[in-house]
Amino acid sequence: MVRVLGAVGLGTAALACGGGPRPVSSVSAPAATPTAIGVATFAVTVDPSRTLTAAVWYPTADATSPTVRYLDVIPGQAHADAPALAGPRLPVVMMSHGWGGKKEHAAYLAERLAAAGYLVAAVDHGVDSQATAFLRPRDLSALLDALADPAKVPAGVAARADLERVAVYGHSFGGFTALAVGGAAFGPNPQWDAHCATGEPALDCPAPPAGAMPTLEMGDPRVDLVMAAAPAGYFIFGDAGLGKVAVPSLIIAAGDDDVVPFAQQIAPMAAALGARNLTVELTDATHMTFADMCPLIAGKDDAEVGPQCAGTGPLAMGAAHALVGDLIVAELAHVFADGPAPEPAALAAARRVAITPHR
Repeated sequence: MVRVLGAVGLGTAALACGGGPRPVSSVSAPAATPTAIGVATFAVTVDPSRTLTAAVWYPTADATSPTVRYLDVIPGQAHADAPALAGPRLPVVMMSHGWGGKKEHAAYLAERLAAAGYLVAAVDHGVDSQATAFLRPRDLSALLDALADPAKVPAGVAARADLERVAVYGHSFGGFTALAVGGAAFGPNPQWDAHCATGEPALDCPAPPAGAMPTLEMGDPRVDLVMAAAPAGYFIFGDAGLGKVAVPSLIIAAGDDDVVPFAQQIAPMAAALGARNLTVELTDATHMTFADMCPLIAGKDDAEVGPQCAGTGPLAMGAAHALVGDLIVAELAHVFADGPAPEPAALAAARRVAITPHR
């Protein structure tokens, strides 16, 4: 099932880095059917002490180009770089993985978006910890900086990256990262205090007392659209912090999610966002439905996503991933190419995924 929350009126809050959202340039829609997908890897330097590995997926006419799956993050298996980067500028979609994940966390989605005519860039945030968690938004800003500099990316990448059309997607804590780089501020707030006062164990507790940390604003004004699957961080942002998001957002939630439950975290997050928001709940999905998990659990007994990978549960992983791709492609076309707004019910019906609209 899918639960759809109605659109929220445009807010007046400015992006954290100053100013409101930039106007999107008037351009044609990206190509729909490239013949192959290329993958290239490179390094991103955030600061002298933080250098990260990044990958970019893009459409290419080279039919021999390799694809990269999440399984390829096993040590000793390196990515192959693909040629044939010449072509028109493409909208950029940055991707942020979940806590402890890798840049290939949603390779299925990167491949789908590249096939639809987008340049997709993802970064390994490194070892996640309390000390590095709030550095992640800066990683994505540094990734955008690299995409603008031909000397910092593989040949041809900078020439194809259209930084006038930038979206960001993240899953779980990557969703937190996407919201933060999209303008959400985070720091001590009443919702965080109330959440931790319940006494239930939580990774984001105890809440910092007033004055223990400043309210952090790491929004990047180059971001035009935020998309997140099962995003964490509602209590870290609080209602006021989420209200600072001044660009459209698409939230895709999992109904059977015990990490970020819909009623307690996703619904209030969607209601607090400061600009047009569409929220879709896949009721039979779990928190890890949105990751490229099936290769990782092959031959293992995994209670959460095993039935989804085997197609024996109420939601097949392939159908879920296809629907996620449909929703995101439709949202990108709506924002960047003046396409119609996504219609979750119709898209889900085509994938035979049960949905229930909720406003």
